Amino acid sequence: MEIEYWKVLQEGNLEHLQQLLKNNSNLVHTTTNSNPWKYSPNENYQFQTSGVHFCSFAKREPLLRELLQHEPDLETLTFEDNKGITTPLVLAIWEGSLESCQLLLEAGANPNTWASAESPLYTAAEHHDWEKVALLEKFGAKHDIFTACICGKLEIVEMEIRAYKPLLERRSAKRNLTPLEEATKHNQKEVEKLIDRLQQISD
Repeated sequence: MEIEYWKVLQEGNLEHLQQLLKNNSNLVHTTTNSNPWKYSPNENYQFQTSGVHFCSFAKREPLLRELLQHEPDLETLTFEDNKGITTPLVLAIWEGSLESCQLLLEAGANPNTWASAESPLYTAAEHHDWEKVALLEKFGAKHDIFTACICGKLEIVEMEIRAYKPLLERRSAKRNLTPLEEATKHNQKEVEKLIDRLQQISD
């Protein structure tokens, strides 16, 4: 039945998926050695992918909605080449729809669980997907100095740097950039001016 379950997810057959889950809701906890992008079983693939990982990508929203009705583990980890070890939410923020992100968050996905080198908020911010940034904030996502710089959150930038000035020299886990470099990369001129002023005060 597990093979059938994965085949149904691959085909996008919602009606068949509903029938399978009606007969055995535990299928939502099934995992397979496969890249989360697509169903491609490979026993040498080190990480286990769940159906929720697979359906967090765009155009699989009806399947994701159905899976979420059966209480899957939303914090389960898999591996994806671009994101490293990651939850379904980071995958949805990256390559899923706004609807997919909202479905996961409403079902209880933690907006502050990182992938290997980035938070969901960093993923949305660096792609300038402001709708997803706002959605994550609504569900309690917390800015760090880097996402605050990318998003132009002047109050957060100033508060964090005044509280701990060594942050000026810290580098982001994903891009290895300082707060000032992140602001410059994302054309946040007011953040650049603020950091320059705070730098002068610290000197």
